Amino acid sequence: MNIALKGVQRRQRQHQYEADLVAPPQDDTSPMEETLMLDRVRRLAARLPTRQRNVFVLRNFEGLPFAEIAAQLGCSEEAARANEYKALKKIRQQLHPSDA
Repeated sequence: MNIALKGVQRRQRQHQYEADLVAPPQDDTSPMEETLMLDRVRRLAARLPTRQRNVFVLRNFEGLPFAEIAAQLGCSEEAARANEYKALKKIRQQLHPSDA
């Protein structure tokens, strides 16, 4: 029973996590604007706590799956997901402070 409940909870957290990652529809941004935004995201990522920054970079710039990130950083996949979630939340708050 406990195993089944943990599985349901894990799936619910995963669905919530994935829903939080859904990006807004792309607008007509120029390549220059995209470059400037990417530069700004990199600068914001550099200010994150070490673990969050490492997970964010490995996931979003290197494209690694959470299993590989967890193996590289010596943590669980759940911890890697949680760190990326926190990093994304902080970066979004900095990019769009009026939405917070």
